[in-house]
Amino acid sequence: MSFLKPKLDYKMVEPTAYDEIIRSRRLKNTLELMGDIKGPVLDVGASNPFGNQLADMLKIKIRNTEWDLDTTYWYSGGLFNTIWIFEVIEHLKNPDLFLRKLGYHCVKNTRIFLSYPYRPFVPLWNENHFHEIEPNRFRELIESAGYEIVQCIRKWQSVKKKFIRIPYTHYYYELRIR
Repeated sequence: MSFLKPKLDYKMVEPTAYDEIIRSRRLKNTLELMGDIKGPVLDVGASNPFGNQLADMLKIKIRNTEWDLDTTYWYSGGLFNTIWIFEVIEHLKNPDLFLRKLGYHCVKNTRIFLSYPYRPFVPLWNENHFHEIEPNRFRELIESAGYEIVQCIRKWQSVKKKFIRIPYTHYYYELRIR
């Protein structure tokens, strides 16, 4: 079973005020990047509060991926005009393979939105983060998989760890197939 499709009931986890501030910033930054979108929309990863809230705000329906994104052909539900990959790439063991498989679900002008955290010098690694991808390596990864970067927004944020806040950079990308 993939750790990207956890058996968690997100309703059981009480968000803190800080969590809500971070989520509202992520929503604002994501909406700033996306502008108008059209369906069908694929949200890569398990159904989650962020993707569901974004879909509600945009009044669109989304479909989520199934299976393990690292090892299996993870979705056979057709082609998509818009694909969201929020906070997923750093969890994958093989992001290059994932990006190459993603192309099978794109139409000619599919808009792909991807975000990930990056903290230079002190990794955000935890039991679920396999990669810290610095921006130049990310560009190389994207280009080698057959995509180009349309736009990038970089925002500084922080995460609370016990009694301190650790700053990191959050990257928001729009991609398309070359």
